[in-house]
Amino acid sequence: KIVNQTLRPALQRLGYSVVTLERKGEVAGLESPTLVEQFTELLDIYAAARQSERFGRHSRACQIFGEIEGYLRTFQPVTARPSLLVKASPGRGNWATIPWIAIMDARVTKSTQEGLYAVYLFREDMSGVYLTLAQGVTRLIKEHGRPAAHRRLAEVAQELRPRSSRLKLKGFSLDSEIRLTGTGGLGEDYVRSCV
Repeated sequence: KIVNQTLRPALQRLGYSVVTLERKGEVAGLESPTLVEQFTELLDIYAAARQSERFGRHSRACQIFGEIEGYLRTFQPVTARPSLLVKASPGRGNWATIPWIAIMDARVTKSTQEGLYAVYLFREDMSGVYLTLAQGVTRLIKEHGRPAAHRRLAEVAQELRPRSSRLKLKGFSLDSEIRLTGTGGLGEDYVRSCV
């Protein structure tokens, strides 16, 4: 997980080891920030932007989401798989409480409202970001209501975890133990959707 640097002392007091990654990347022959640098900048500025800036393309936070989306679209593992779609969302018309960046396989879904996809989910307080395998929640909630949708999301996650054991070998947790720091609503829906 990438953490906001202002949390470093608190995490170290709790016994966590915090490592600073410093690398420069090169895309299409031009010096450009790496994903780590872009995510770090986003974690540092998004909460303040949400509080004090009008939502829109003029905002540096929105620009970073666009840059990350563009970078991921040109990333070799993505370009090697033509069915992959990348979509970033700092919000739609207003700042998202829990912004995200999704990588979807068009053979499974073309929308984050349904299906299964990889998604970076940012904590509401921007203290970190998770890379998750998640299920779309919007359509399920519209069709069945939140309690029934949460039950179905949990069932599907339980069915998928045994088939996702290779992810565990790569260091991923197979549970829904993420903390988005949201208070109910969409944050809780996202937590329930995680495989």
